[in-house]
Amino acid sequence: TVSVHNCESFGNTQGLRAVMSDAAHEALPQRSRERRARHRNRVAEGEPAASVPGALEEEAVAMRTRGEAPQYEFLDHTADVQIHSWGATLEEVMEWQVLGMFNYMTETATVEPKKRVDVTVTDAHDLRSLLFKLMDEFLFHFSAEFFTVHEVRITRLDTEKWELEASAWGEQWDRTKHTIGTEVKAITFMLLRILAPGEDKLDDDEAPEDNRAAVPDDCFNAYVVIDI
Repeated sequence: TVSVHNCESFGNTQGLRAVMSDAAHEALPQRSRERRARHRNRVAEGEPAASVPGALEEEAVAMRTRGEAPQYEFLDHTADVQIHSWGATLEEVMEWQVLGMFNYMTETATVEPKKRVDVTVTDAHDLRSLLFKLMDEFLFHFSAEFFTVHEVRITRLDTEKWELEASAWGEQWDRTKHTIGTEVKAITFMLLRILAPGEDKLDDDEAPEDNRAAVPDDCFNAYVVIDI
């Protein structure tokens, strides 16, 4: 069972970051704060975000039917959290990483697919950096506009050019509707691993044995440490 890290209700606060202290807000990576400021400046000037087609419209979405059990778990890590995901394909194991990240910040089952966000990654140099940049792009959209994911799908994956395209469906985080979890500050390369079926699991010093899910041998596994 995947646990969702929720906090108590904070009354009349204005959003997830509003319930955090000023010090915690300032602790966000400088790069994230700068990207968020540039995004808001573009919106204020009337420039639409190129990666958000139909941002003001609800969209009917035919999404993949996933199993009831989430294919990720949260593993303890010193001062941070490690997400372990698994899937039958590379696309699936990467999608579950994104969903795991957002489920750490709120309960994604309560998020409705009212808006679509498209991202493209073209500057990766291997599979690890491809997953890192995918998660970082969606984390940016949360930081910039509180876009919270309900479902994500990788629509194109090129492992020769190390490029991908992905779409996510969700809505803006709403304190009256969505649970308050722990904000993810950044994605890290620390212990980031993607293992093909049959490859050895992480060494004992890289991830604890307890709290590990029973994963079929024919699955891909991915491990990502998130900074919280």
